[in-house]
Amino acid sequence: MAELAAHAVTHGRVPGRDFQILLYVIGDILRIEVTDTHGDRMPCL
Repeated sequence: MAELAAHAVTHGRVPGRDFQILLYVIGDILRIEVTDTHGDRMPCL
């Protein structure tokens, strides 16, 4: 999870926005999601 967060900060950061990490369990599966807090636009390359 720490590596996903580090990549989000390093490679996906959009000024003025944060990212969100979700962890949840479905049965025997742990799902980890890292997303931008706003889905209205993609980061500039």
